[in-house]
Amino acid sequence: MNIWDGISEFVVVVDTGSFSAAAKRLGVSTTYVSCQVAALEGRLGIRLLARSTRKVRMTEAGTEYYRRCSELVAGLEEANQLDSKYHIV
Repeated sequence: MNIWDGISEFVVVVDTGSFSAAAKRLGVSTTYVSCQVAALEGRLGIRLLARSTRKVRMTEAGTEYYRRCSELVAGLEEANQLDSKYHIV
């Protein structure tokens, strides 16, 4: 288990508004995204998303977790772009 497991999937679900849209953006199956988010919720011991057949919305805990994680994910993506700037091999 990696500390990042499920976090990027959770952030993309929130950003896109659905598991299927998140899966499409990430290039993986909807089942994979759902399992990753469920595993993250299990590790944290909190429900991040309230799911219905038509809608996904964040819980109060999910809102706070998203606020913190979206900043981390953006920073990680920015850091990963350093290789093109500095030609790191």
